[in-house]
Formats: sequence, C-alpha cells, structure tokens
Amino acid sequence: MRIPTHLRPFYAALILILLFLFPPSHATADGDARGKIAVIEDAAMLHAFSTETGHWSSLNYSGSVMTHLLSDYLGLFITDENVYAYNPISNNWVPHHYLGNLLGWDLKSATAVCWTANNCFAVATIWAQWNVEPMSYRERVIGAGSAGNFALVWTNVRALAYSSGTGAWVTIQLPERAVGGLASDGLGLVWTDASVYAFDATPPGAWIPLGLEGVQGISAAGSGEIGLIWGDNEALAYSGVLNDWFNINSDQSFLGGVAGGEVGLIWTETKAFGFNAWTGQWVSLSLQPETSGVEEPSQSSSDQFRISPNPCAGPTMSFQLPGDSSWRLDIVDVTGRRVRRFDSSELSPGASLEWNRTDEEGRSLQAGVYWVQARSENREEVRRIVLLPPQ
Repeated sequence: MRIPTHLRPFYAALILILLFLFPPSHATADGDARGKIAVIEDAAMLHAFSTETGHWSSLNYSGSVMTHLLSDYLGLFITDENVYAYNPISNNWVPHHYLGNLLGWDLKSATAVCWTANNCFAVATIWAQWNVEPMSYRERVIGAGSAGNFALVWTNVRALAYSSGTGAWVTIQLPERAVGGLASDGLGLVWTDASVYAFDATPPGAWIPLGLEGVQGISAAGSGEIGLIWGDNEALAYSGVLNDWFNINSDQSFLGGVAGGEVGLIWTETKAFGFNAWTGQWVSLSLQPETSGVEEPSQSSSDQFRISPNPCAGPTMSFQLPGDSSWRLDIVDVTGRRVRRFDSSELSPGASLEWNRTDEEGRSLQAGVYWVQARSENREEVRRIVLLPPQ
C-alpha cells in the first residue's frame, strides 16, 4: 500500500512514538559457571574464565548460539554453524565447523561428542582438538553419549568409541543393528537384539564382544564402578575396581537384577546371587520356599526398577521408578528407533508411570519385542519387554 504524501509526516511521527514506547530488544549477556570454568557470551564474542590459569579467553563466534553445556573440565557452545569447545587447562577455544544439521551432542567431565548425518566428532580436554569420524551413506546414528573419559556412538552398522586417552576413534562392525548403548565412566556398552559389546577405555582402547546372547536386562550405577547384564541363564557383572567382567550361570531363568554402589544382585525363583566388585566373586543364596514363584526378592520398593506385567497382553504396562531422582524413560523398538519418551521430573519419588502401549502420536504399537531404557543422574536401567497381541 502506498501512503499518501500528506499523511507521511503523521506515519513517521507514529513510528517514532511506537519506538519510544516499545524499544527493540537487544541481546543481553548470558553467563554460567561450573567446576573450573565461568563463561559469558555477548552479541559478538564468547568469553571464558579459567581457575587453572586465572585469565580470560575470548573468541569471535559466527552464527546464532543455540545452547551451551558445561562440565568441570570442558565447556561447549553450539551455534547453527559451529561448535566451540573451551579448554580450561590451556585456556583456549577449539572451534569446529560442521556441515548439515547438528543432530545431537553430549558432554560429561572431560569429553564432548556431537554428530550430524555425515560424521561424528569429539574432543577431550587433554587433546584440545576435534577428531572427526566420517560415516558412510548407509549409516544412521541411533544414539550417542559421553562417558567423561570416552564417548560412544552407535549406528545401524557400527559401534564407535572416542578414547580421550589416545584422541582417536575405535570402531567395530556389528553383525546386526544396534538397539541401544550406555556410557558411564569406565563402562561403555552397545547392544543388539542378540549380543552385547563392551568398550575398554584403557589405552589404546578396544571393543570386547561379551558373548552373552539374548540380553534381558542391564543395570548400571555410579560412575562405572558396577554394571550388570543378564540373559536367560547367564549373567555378567562388571567391576570398575578390577576393570574386568565376571560371569555366572544358572539352570533357572533369571528374573531380574539390580546394581548399586559396589554390589550387584540377580535372582531366579529359588536363588539369589550377590556380586562383590572388590573381589570379583559371586556368592549364591537359596531362597525360602514361600518366595518360589515371586518375581523379585524382597527389597525396598524405592530402590527397585519394576515393570509389570512383562510380557504384557493387557492395555497398560506400569513402570516403577526407584529412588528420589528424576528419571527419563525411553521405549525403543528393535531397530533402535525411539517410539515413546516419559519424564518423571513432575512425579513424586517412587511414583509409577502408566503406559498404554502407544507411541508419541497416540498410535497403538504392534505386538513384539521392545526395549525400555531409564536414566537418572547416577543410574541406568535397561529391560527387554514383550507386547503380546491385545486380549
């Protein structure tokens, strides 16, 4: 629309009045601090202060800042063009320009990992440079995570680990598609629907096939001190103290397991097996006859992660979340695709989540095998679940 000449002064005055009453907003500084690092950004630069050096380090950045993450030993700023890692030991910024859309990122302790559809890249405090691992056109990232001293990425054809000890990627081809993974200090796992692979972060780093078939559940606690994996008749416990795996077999099917502190516990209908992370020994206990047929031995309900019923033929499945922490719970199919996510941050401690067997769009899921992966700040629980045809 063309404004008549005689009205232009009026419109100009109106615009000035509106600008006076409603001035345009300007980007304001945004600061954060953790561990050895304090950071703040302004409209043109990123600034970081390190207690290691007692100095500031500033960097011009390009693009719009989407988010930032801080750990005790590393800072990460993400724009829509670049990722910038801040190293408090050397007090410098390490930029990396990425192509395409950044699909995800994670930072814990001294290691950060990011990934796109074309590659994954990681950085560690002691190396102060990004290491890029290209992916083939047929690869698709299913998940990834930082463990502090290493990072894991799992795709439909490979498991990849970035070792902070060497600054290099260590990969292994998978015989079948990965379903999930777990990254905790000292403990790295990637599993398929049939097998499990552990990453040993001891330099130079190596992937270890654990030989456990038909995984039913995984429980890990703390910073990699203890981990537990079980199938139908075999269980494996990881001791972070001894940096080794220890197995046990049973002539009955294992019904459940839990790991915490320095101990692991697994049980059948008639026996319980305790694992000591300091000695690497399993010790068995015969359960009293009245517990026969009960799915789990008596424990405080606040310490257990429970799923019932499993298998499930009814309209709902219940998840009992342990402890007083907030939990994030993902349900994925056998291809590793997440179909539903729950967040317990608004629930009271020990509350139950009820799932009506639907995906994020409210569509009923087909009968079959799925995986539940529940995470809190210092614990991770994984269970294989079966949805039967509705009755």
